[in-house]
Amino acid sequence: MVQTQFGVSIKCLIYDNAKELALTEFLASIGTLHQFSCVERSKQNSLVERKHKHLLNVARALYFLSKVSISFWGDCVTIATFLINRTPSPLLKHNSPFNNLFKKEPDYHALKSFGFLAFTSTLPSSRNKFSPRAVPAIFVGYPRGYKGYKLYSLDTKKFFVSRDVIFDESIFPFQTIS
Repeated sequence: MVQTQFGVSIKCLIYDNAKELALTEFLASIGTLHQFSCVERSKQNSLVERKHKHLLNVARALYFLSKVSISFWGDCVTIATFLINRTPSPLLKHNSPFNNLFKKEPDYHALKSFGFLAFTSTLPSSRNKFSPRAVPAIFVGYPRGYKGYKLYSLDTKKFFVSRDVIFDESIFPFQTIS
């Protein structure tokens, strides 16, 4: 993706000997250097460790504020990443990582609050004359590759994507459920 979308290649990959990342042969075949930090020596990769801490701090804040179940931890991390990548930074001359990568401003109008109540239109093909025209859900993110929102249905307890959503950003449904 880095090569096809941005026209650059990854020069070096550094990780902490995680067996699931044993890509030595593949990386050598594409000319990427492969380096390792010593086991349990996180200070050798301090930049990554600081970013990891920042990411988890934002994800924890979203989790605590929304009061969602711990099963939503992945969504908390994903939306934390989304938000951090769109936040201007003094280290980037007050640009966001998104701005630096794509050479354009992110669209802040689409930002919604994680864990808030949302009402999404039901599909015409799945309703009759007396079916509800909208169902309650919880906003949990921005799915990649869609022009819509990732939602969690309060009725079916399933995730889905919808574009037709009205948000009520005054209600955290899980704050009242638990």
